Amino acid sequence: MKKIFSFVILNCFVIVAFAQAPQGFNYQAVARNSSGIALVSQPIGLQISLLQGTASGTIVYTETHAVTSNNLGLVNLVVGNGTVVTGTFTTINWAAGPYFIEVSMDITGGTTYLLMGTQQLMSVPYALYAENSGSGATGSTGSTGATGTAGVAGATGADGTAGVTGATGPTGATGTSGVAGATGTAGVTGATGPTGATGTAGVAGATGTAGVTGATGPTGATGSVGATGATGLTGPTGTVARVFTILNSGASNYLIDNVADYNAAPFNADPTISLQRGLTYQFNITAVGHPFRIATSVGGPQYNVGVSANDVSSGTIIFRVPMDAPTILFYNCTIHPGTMFGTINIP
Repeated sequence: MKKIFSFVILNCFVIVAFAQAPQGFNYQAVARNSSGIALVSQPIGLQISLLQGTASGTIVYTETHAVTSNNLGLVNLVVGNGTVVTGTFTTINWAAGPYFIEVSMDITGGTTYLLMGTQQLMSVPYALYAENSGSGATGSTGSTGATGTAGVAGATGADGTAGVTGATGPTGATGTSGVAGATGTAGVTGATGPTGATGTAGVAGATGTAGVTGATGPTGATGSVGATGATGLTGPTGTVARVFTILNSGASNYLIDNVADYNAAPFNADPTISLQRGLTYQFNITAVGHPFRIATSVGGPQYNVGVSANDVSSGTIIFRVPMDAPTILFYNCTIHPGTMFGTINIP
């Protein structure tokens, strides 16, 4: 359930001094939870904004405060002395009001503020207004004017709005605890009874005569055949008949050198490779992002018989051609099989 918190404003008034007016005014409020219970002795984050003209008018100044409520939930701060977010407090033109104060709060003491409300500053901070307005030169004293006719007495003004209820006074001190009663006398500890005597151990019985060995039983049935042992280590690779260097031309072709069918240039684009059964071949591949696969068809599954690895984009593949290998295999890029592929002839 979403919790609603309140922030009850107690008073808001101007700091007054004898010389230059301090740049700020006191602000005091009580923080309560959704049940109306004061949030006592708790860190609270506050954001104060001053708006000009209306409750939704232009924000001329914003600052933040990190305060701790007292044992009544009361917080005190000086507007103008917080951490400035926007605007300059000393340049506010208090004569261009009305001004409204907007309060936002984070009850965890952080900066995730929740808007508590906006209300009009009913009294302009006159000391600040007077400081900003400046003073002109004092003119000469004019002559005393004639006394005017007394005006008609005005009607009695309406009663002012009742003031805000003051904060609850502090709880009285706890009364003195009564005198503790005297501790009663401890009862006498009873005597420990005597330990009974240990009985005499019985005589050990004689060891019985060993029984006659039974006849040998019939031979059991032959057990089932044991599991097949693990495959032995692969024998050493035979002499490499030929080494192929494989590069790539973007995603268009593989470039392969040392191909007997293509001797016109050092590298050839997707050439047909001819291998012989029973011989071993080495493919040195440097084609990052274009895994090289020996396959049963273009774009098809891997051909792994005699192949040390597959789908290699940077590394080495050793291919010992089996005697029963297909007459035609293929090579292709696993990512671009439609443009990077070729044929492997095994006559």
